[in-house]
Amino acid sequence: MPITKFKSMLKSNNLYFFDVDDFEEIIQYYLDYGNIIHAYKAVKIGLNQHPNSLEILLLKVDLLLLENKTSQACEILNYLDLTYPEDEDVNIQKGFIYSNTRLHRQAISCFEIAIKNTDQQEYIYHLIGLELLYLEDFQEAIISFKKSISIYSEDTSSMNNIVYCYNMIGETKNCILFLKYYIDENPYCEISWQQIGVQYNKINKYNKALESFDNSILIDEEFIGAYLERAKTLEKLKLYDIAIEDYQHTISLEDATAFAYYRIGRCYYFLENIELSIEYLEKSVYEDPMFEKSLYMLSEILYEKEYFEKSLENIESCIASDSSNKKYWGLYLAIGIKLNNEAQVKIIYSNILNSGVLELKNCIDYFDFLYKKGYYIDAIEVLKTYENKHAEIEYRLYVAYLKLKELEISDIHKVNASVLDPNKFLLPKIKYLFFRNKMKTRDILNTN
Repeated sequence: MPITKFKSMLKSNNLYFFDVDDFEEIIQYYLDYGNIIHAYKAVKIGLNQHPNSLEILLLKVDLLLLENKTSQACEILNYLDLTYPEDEDVNIQKGFIYSNTRLHRQAISCFEIAIKNTDQQEYIYHLIGLELLYLEDFQEAIISFKKSISIYSEDTSSMNNIVYCYNMIGETKNCILFLKYYIDENPYCEISWQQIGVQYNKINKYNKALESFDNSILIDEEFIGAYLERAKTLEKLKLYDIAIEDYQHTISLEDATAFAYYRIGRCYYFLENIELSIEYLEKSVYEDPMFEKSLYMLSEILYEKEYFEKSLENIESCIASDSSNKKYWGLYLAIGIKLNNEAQVKIIYSNILNSGVLELKNCIDYFDFLYKKGYYIDAIEVLKTYENKHAEIEYRLYVAYLKLKELEISDIHKVNASVLDPNKFLLPKIKYLFFRNKMKTRDILNTN
């Protein structure tokens, strides 16, 4: 056996002869086991015994690329290109180097040369498709991947990439047509049944989606992806109890995931079983302490249940993970207001401004908080941080200036509000918030 003979040679310091095929096997063996030093030794001895061997030089290129020695690898490939300009392996390796340096058009050119001299055209078409993906040329990528499938009909990797391309260009119906063709050729491919079910969901054909997922599961009863997609479809149909069963089944098939626990918690929330919802959301966070969807939903539920301190902990974890998410900051501010912590609310609002995620509701919530505490001037300054005009803001400026007895400015904002809210939809809300049993000396919010 070549490998045993080579190991014996290294121990004895004797020099044995091996043919090129033997060296290929030996070098590949050391590559597979990550033994770079011995792989280099085998390459060196191999090239001493077989100078300019194409096969051994290509394996040396592999070694150099593993160590990111691209320039040295290119020198060898340039030499080989002069000697073997049409060789499949040389052009594939050149294509890989071009691809790794983001020269995708050049990579495609190399693969197109390789495809003329290969008996594995499906592989080369797949490589070309991948380069076209990098270039975001999705239509051409679809053509290339379809060529691969036309040669090897069970190429699920190309099938998945075609689905991805159709998704990127928003051609759901064409995607379904392609998957129907693929399923006709491969009726027992569980992945293609799952994929077509996902596409049916996109066009709200939920019953067809369920049929597709059922077929996928019939083919492979342990295909977790099909159970997850079927459960999500059942949620859309508000069949939460059955959806929970599917999510639970995925947990029985493999280790529990934060995602599965999150979806179960979500189902229980819609079933109005808040206790179990919280239990499963907490399990989700236990599995992945930074799983934002569970953290945010927990924070929302705890906020609704008026457990503000616990709600605060979860939303702070969300923001630590994604400080650019507007809804996280909105809930954070709302919690701070409920906790009545002036200093904390001020810091939160300042962070919202600095993060560039300010929304109208943030301004309104903070204004209302300051107004109720009697900080009318500070409240007015808050509204000035929102650039766009809005009736909610104008009404509040009217109210605040009225409170400060600056009647002329107040009237200006009342007029502005009436222009922005001509049907006075917001009037009842403003009256309720600011004028219940107050300021009887003035005709409040005269609607003339």
